[in-house]
Amino acid sequence: MLILIQKMKINFYEKSLTFFKLFLPDNIYRKLKSTIRSLTYGIYKGNNVWCNICGTSFKKFFLAANGNEICPRCGSIGRARSIWMYLNSIGLDNYKTILHFSPDSSLMKKFKNVYSGHYLSTDYSSEFEAEANLDITDTQLPDNSFQVAICLHVLEHIMDDHLAFLELYRILTPDGICLIQTPYKEGEIYEDKNLVTESERLIHFGQKDHVRVYSYNGLKERLEEVGFKIEKLTFSELDIKKYKLSNSPIIIARK
Repeated sequence: MLILIQKMKINFYEKSLTFFKLFLPDNIYRKLKSTIRSLTYGIYKGNNVWCNICGTSFKKFFLAANGNEICPRCGSIGRARSIWMYLNSIGLDNYKTILHFSPDSSLMKKFKNVYSGHYLSTDYSSEFEAEANLDITDTQLPDNSFQVAICLHVLEHIMDDHLAFLELYRILTPDGICLIQTPYKEGEIYEDKNLVTESERLIHFGQKDHVRVYSYNGLKERLEEVGFKIEKLTFSELDIKKYKLSNSPIIIARK
């Protein structure tokens, strides 16, 4: 009976967030979901999965409608947990400057709380909470000014992605890395500059503000064209299962 009650509470919480997401403006929804999480995350308590950002274990993560597995306490998603694990594995303290595009709020708060270097968050469209509004194709930042750039689910929104690649390469230090992820498809990159309306883009690219769908190999080739050396970020099966890390490839682009 207790297990049944717990499942009912979890289902109510998940359906409530999904409902509010559909009808509330993003800024109000962000504030509301944080409040709901703070009041209800305890119903997820268990030892099956672990959030490496807030340091809490759960019986499971909240499964969002888009497939993201969200920490019920801090709101982290798989790609944020993946980035945090990777940066700590290579020694976060070795990198003194980090630039974060369209920042996940849980990851941004983590950096601000524990990172001793210079961290700058930016979101051009003001969709996310951030400290700056930089254009990724023309940031106006000095050459060689950041050792790490985090660019997750950004490039599929950029009309001239070649300019963005050049800009990322320019602002990274000679030993710099850029961590990149987008939605992917099999085969070739799919884009069509004649598709300009929100309804057309939703049908063809899966989201109304996307302008293409990359393939992993296609994105890799475009990054290599401007000089990046590409690696694919990988994790052990044990860590993927324990922390519910991203199951979509993350690129490490080295200058």
